Amino acid sequence: MLMKKMLTTLLAAGMMLTACGSSSTIDTEYSTTTFKDFFIAGGGDVTTWNYLNQGATNNTRVLVNLMSGLLDTNEYGEYVPDLAKSYEHNDDYTVWTFKLRDGLNWYKKDGSVYAPIKAQDFITGMEWVLNPENASVCYEMATSNIKGAEEYHDGKITDFSKVGIKALDDKTIQYTMKKGVPFFESVLIYSSFWPANADFLKEVGDKFGNSPDTILYSGAYLLSEYTNDNKKVFTKNEGYWDAENVKVDTIEAIAVKDKESTKELFERGELSHCELAGTQPTAEDRNGNKYMYKSEPLACAYVMFLNNMEANENTQKAINNENFRKALYHGWDRKGYVEITDPLDPEGIYTYTYTSPNTFFTSDGTDYTQLPALKKFHENHYDPTAAADYMAKAKEELAKEGVTFPVELHFYYRSGNETGAQSAEVLKADMEAAFPDEVTVELGTYSQSFNQEVTYKHLHSMGGAGWIPDYMDPINILFTFLEDGYMNNSKRPDTQGYSHWNLPEFNELVAKADAETKDVDKRYNLFAEAEAYLLEHAYVIPLYQAGSVYKMAAYNPYSRTYSLTGGAEYRYKRIELSDHALTADELADMRTAWMDERKERGLIK
Repeated sequence: MLMKKMLTTLLAAGMMLTACGSSSTIDTEYSTTTFKDFFIAGGGDVTTWNYLNQGATNNTRVLVNLMSGLLDTNEYGEYVPDLAKSYEHNDDYTVWTFKLRDGLNWYKKDGSVYAPIKAQDFITGMEWVLNPENASVCYEMATSNIKGAEEYHDGKITDFSKVGIKALDDKTIQYTMKKGVPFFESVLIYSSFWPANADFLKEVGDKFGNSPDTILYSGAYLLSEYTNDNKKVFTKNEGYWDAENVKVDTIEAIAVKDKESTKELFERGELSHCELAGTQPTAEDRNGNKYMYKSEPLACAYVMFLNNMEANENTQKAINNENFRKALYHGWDRKGYVEITDPLDPEGIYTYTYTSPNTFFTSDGTDYTQLPALKKFHENHYDPTAAADYMAKAKEELAKEGVTFPVELHFYYRSGNETGAQSAEVLKADMEAAFPDEVTVELGTYSQSFNQEVTYKHLHSMGGAGWIPDYMDPINILFTFLEDGYMNNSKRPDTQGYSHWNLPEFNELVAKADAETKDVDKRYNLFAEAEAYLLEHAYVIPLYQAGSVYKMAAYNPYSRTYSLTGGAEYRYKRIELSDHALTADELADMRTAWMDERKERGLIK
């Protein structure tokens, strides 16, 4: 199972609590040897230590600190060798070859050496993942990319030597792909590609991964203390090959009741950072908080899907009319809706595409969303005059189909979610103000499952959602809109999907782009053309880039691993601590230096 991560308005949380902010100086002295982290009580426990059979965030954020794979990402988002010392690929990205470092070892929980790490360990790990008897949830990254992996997992072949992963010698691993995979570096970040020692697997048997004592360690830290729903303590692994760059000796993660409570703990020096939630950022801004900063967003563009299979026939006909969709696309002023997510800087998180900005970059550092096919949409979104013209055309066309106005649009949010309720009310007010004679918005709630209670019954006209890519290639965004995609699904309309468009032209454009494996820049431009098709025909309405939160910190957030996929962002390895609470000005300087270095490295323009 891929680490599929969907963000939806329907799932969006947010407690509306009043903060007790102050602009006073924080005089607390902070530890420079221990990073004091937090997790929310009741949701941060490790459910399995078997890294070959997991995909949940609560597991990943622990295991990435105990284990290493062939590659890592550094603080700038570059792929860098980890257990590998070097690697190469052929011209069409179908064969990838990795050389291991000298002196790599497996470690027990107490830090003693168990055995050397060899190339065969990577084959052992992958064989465990693909063995159908093990029922691993993280096989898809391999079966989607590696030659023969799907056939072995499905039992069509039983000889693992026919799978495209080989140990050429003790230090060399070679992967052979189904087809060119230019994004394979980002795939290798996932735990399903980590190594495993065959002797140890035999020794522990079916107890593998049941506890911190039944795994071997290869990463920057060892687990020295763990108490469910209470505390996690990591200690630097002095035997780790890059121990000199592990800058923090100890990590202590404690359970907290909610994010709102972290501010007080931070100000007392009991945490090295905190996260502001609910109404806290607004209150802190009002009180002149000089320590508050905004974190980097996720690689997730939040969009409004328009459901072409709405159960209400009148509404369904309207949504299937392109001019009607374009009227909504251009006529809805999203500012009020986005303000619920970021009341201090809504314009700062606007997106104009299905893919979020600052996710994919061409070889010269050009943002994928700024490529010619997509750039034009940045300047052509909210336009009431254009919207009126499109609505007039839609009414003329739809009258011939017997559509009556105003058209009812149905939007659902989770009951008890105050933030969701707020967003829904703003959506209703703004949409009806934009189209007073043409549209009414009917709000509804669901209790537990949006899919079971709404989607499968085709009750919604609109649904807000976003997708975080599993690996660094536009195909992992755009595939969600194919006829069997996770977000749009026409093959199985009664099982999943926020919409159900069958778009042969779009499918062909995506296939054409995905077939280009030699020239990555050309590949990206072709994907941009496919994505432009979705926007040109108004199948979605882009809203905002998700994930930015307001925080305070006593460490440099731009020193830690920067990764948009695979969970590497949870690594503590590179963190640089501060002995004082950093001001927003200090943090802004750190971010500027970070961005300048990314530009210098040619990662961005």
